[in-house]
Amino acid sequence: MTAENRIKTEIDDFLQYLQLERGLAENSLSAYQTDLNEFGIKSKVTDCRKISPRDIVAYFSELSRLGRKPATMARKISALKRFFEYLKDKKIIPENPARVYSAPKIVRYHPDYLSPEEIGRIIQIASADFRAQALPKT
Repeated sequence: MTAENRIKTEIDDFLQYLQLERGLAENSLSAYQTDLNEFGIKSKVTDCRKISPRDIVAYFSELSRLGRKPATMARKISALKRFFEYLKDKKIIPENPARVYSAPKIVRYHPDYLSPEEIGRIIQIASADFRAQALPKT
């Protein structure tokens, strides 16, 4: 295996592992593939044995500079951590270089709810409107 295609081969092996042994859905596999290939392209590292925590930090700093949303960053961090943990378990790398990076806090937006009084008022208005339309016009 040449250094030029080592990371691609390892990504392909990992995706096959996720599909066959972990039973991941096609959409999940596609997301992993996209995230891992993007890392390989942007980091310009062709050999996964030569990736350092510094490469991981530089990659995510670049994504942050490009304005990637926290949920996207969290997904990419998760994909890289899982990929490098797989490589570590297979004894291809001694340590997971992504272990130093943690996912950003994701703010969950909750809708504003109507109060019981507001709901009652809407029902009252709708009922009055319905009755007005239901009465025969004289």
